[in-house]
Amino acid sequence: MVNELSSSLHRSSSSLTSQDTVVWKLGLSLVKPRLAYQVYITNFTRVELMLKLYTKHS
Repeated sequence: MVNELSSSLHRSSSSLTSQDTVVWKLGLSLVKPRLAYQVYITNFTRVELMLKLYTKHS
């Protein structure tokens, strides 16, 4: 009885982890472009600010 229960629990947990991995990968694929865009925009604005400061000083 106990063995049966533990095996069923293990089976459900393993299926859950695989499903979680799929969800995680899906979420990551959705987040990654936005994150990259965010980083790109922040870096771009930083470069722009640096250029403005540089042109002011020169």
